[in-house]
Amino acid sequence: MLELIVKSVQDILNLTDKKLAEGITADTPLVGAGRVVDSIGLVTLIVDVENRVAEHTNRPISLMDDRAMSQTRSPFRTVGTLAEYVQELIHADLKERS
Repeated sequence: MLELIVKSVQDILNLTDKKLAEGITADTPLVGAGRVVDSIGLVTLIVDVENRVAEHTNRPISLMDDRAMSQTRSPFRTVGTLAEYVQELIHADLKERS
């Protein structure tokens, strides 16, 4: 999942011609200080990740739901926290279906 999200971030940065000298890692911030995408970029990233996950798993997911908004720590803090959150959603979906 981490690789999928890294690819999405790279694609968005390529659209803006923004380059990161250190590359994109799990610790790359998506919101707050040092973030690599602006608010429009974050929305674009969320939609792109939802689409890629749906293609990869054949299951639609929604990253902007009550669960995401009610967490005390945003799942959108870093590339890594977003990857963990996507994994949680997929796991919860599989558990509900079984």
